[in-house]
Amino acid sequence: MAAMAWPWGMNLSAAPQVVLFSAGALWFLAAAPFRAGDRARHRAALAACPHALMMGAMAWMVAAMDSSGAMAGHSGSGGMPGMDMSGGTGIAAMSLVGNGPRKAAGLLAVALAAVGLTWLARAFDRARALPPPAGPAGRSGPAGADTVGVPAAACHAAMVLGIAVMFALLV
Repeated sequence: MAAMAWPWGMNLSAAPQVVLFSAGALWFLAAAPFRAGDRARHRAALAACPHALMMGAMAWMVAAMDSSGAMAGHSGSGGMPGMDMSGGTGIAAMSLVGNGPRKAAGLLAVALAAVGLTWLARAFDRARALPPPAGPAGRSGPAGADTVGVPAAACHAAMVLGIAVMFALLV
């Protein structure tokens, strides 16, 4: 995913990327019931949906950019069928041409932003529930407080909000 943000990433073949992201989406959904832990299986599958959405969205993005001619032979300037890159070079200057792909990218940007804001709110809620700091030695309060959940939720939020921005740039 990180390679997509640089112009040299546009020279990577699309087919392996689509396969990888699609397999990742299916893996999150298929593995969720087996990793339920103390949750019900349907709750574990529901919790895996945002991850599957992100992977599926990335597969769609690669396929949409490949079908519009933006992936192979990217030179950093205009002249590619289906893409408008008149603003300069790089992904920040690209947008999909055609109402269907642009609407799909917009819908995915909104859905991913909603997921990201949900995770960000979860990180803030978990951080607020932690006991106050006891000073330089560490936190006061009961041992075993959920300090792991805060960075995990914040990292998920940053990741999905970054993907949402990439989709918003395609609109």
